[in-house]
Amino acid sequence: MHYVFGLGAVLYGGNFAVRADALARIGGFDRSIEFHGEDTNLGRRLTAIGRVRMCAGCWVWTSARRYVAMGKGRVFSLYVRNFWSEILRHRPADREHLDVRA
Repeated sequence: MHYVFGLGAVLYGGNFAVRADALARIGGFDRSIEFHGEDTNLGRRLTAIGRVRMCAGCWVWTSARRYVAMGKGRVFSLYVRNFWSEILRHRPADREHLDVRA
């Protein structure tokens, strides 16, 4: 996890763990968020109730399918836009996403 200007923690959506009691205290996952911003939403809400820590030894391999399908610039812009929208407006900017799991 990384902290952003004291506004909350950024979780990596593909690899994180949350204590069940902490998840219950914040009301669980926001199921209205389909894809973009769900990890930022969770990190932002968790920092309100306690510490969020990063474990550098806990990593996973990931796919570059989204970068191949959309290009690095578009993916970067997409994630930055939705991150800041979640931090500042408490909701992601985009409601739909491109499914690249074909």
